[in-house]
Amino acid sequence: MKRFFLSLIVLLAICPAFAQSLFDSVADMPGVTSTYISNEFLSNPGSAGGAIYLNGASIPAENYKSLEIISADEDSATKPEVVAAACRKIIDGMDLQLLLRTRDDDGYNRIYVGRPGDDNSSKTILIESKDEDSYQLVYIRGEFDVQELARRYSNYNLNL
Repeated sequence: MKRFFLSLIVLLAICPAFAQSLFDSVADMPGVTSTYISNEFLSNPGSAGGAIYLNGASIPAENYKSLEIISADEDSATKPEVVAAACRKIIDGMDLQLLLRTRDDDGYNRIYVGRPGDDNSSKTILIESKDEDSYQLVYIRGEFDVQELARRYSNYNLNL
C-alpha cells in the first residue's frame, strides 16, 4: 500500500496534467461554477487557438499555459459577495498590476496583468467582473504583450 501511494505521489509530481488550479479553494465552495483548462488541452490543435474572446474583444497569446474560470450568481449556494471576497484574498497575494478598471452603479470590471518583464511581456492575466447578481473571474497563464493589451482596451467599455 505504501508503494502505491509513493508511486501516486511521484506520478502527480511529474505529470503537469494533474496540476492544481490557483483557485481550487474557491472552486470547492457550494454552488460555485468552475472550469480549469490545462496546458495539454490548450496546446492541442483545434483548441483555443491564438486568442480568447470575451464579448467580442480578443486576448491574444503566443503560448497559453492554462485557463481558469470561476463564477457564482444570486442563485448559487455561496453568494457572489462571498466568492468575490475569497478570490480577493488570493488576488491580493499575487504580484499583479491593474491594467484597466471600469465601474458603474451595479459593479465593476478589472483586468490585471502580472508585473511585466524587460520585454514588456506578462505571464498572467486576471479578469474580474462583479455586479449585483453575479461574480466572474477568468485567470489565464501564458505569454502576453502588455502594451498590446493596453492598446486594445484603452477605449473599450468592458461588459463581461
